[in-house]
Amino acid sequence: MGKITLLQAFLIGLFYWFKGCRFGYTFGVFGLFSPLPAALWVGLVLHDVPTAMIVGGLKSIFETDFKRHSEPRLPSTAQINH
Repeated sequence: MGKITLLQAFLIGLFYWFKGCRFGYTFGVFGLFSPLPAALWVGLVLHDVPTAMIVGGLKSIFETDFKRHSEPRLPSTAQINH
């Protein structure tokens, strides 16, 4: 992969800004900012979708610490610390 152009850096930065601002949550796009859709956006911008999806998938796996399907939790009990 070569150098990132100014336009590519701007588009990735714009996505990051939109993710962090209140407008990003106004539209109800919580799933848009999970690792796979974010990796898809970066892959489209950088013209390397396969590598971006691999990295996004690995990030998604390690973010859940391999426990997403083995320990299902209800949303109301997920925040309780014992």
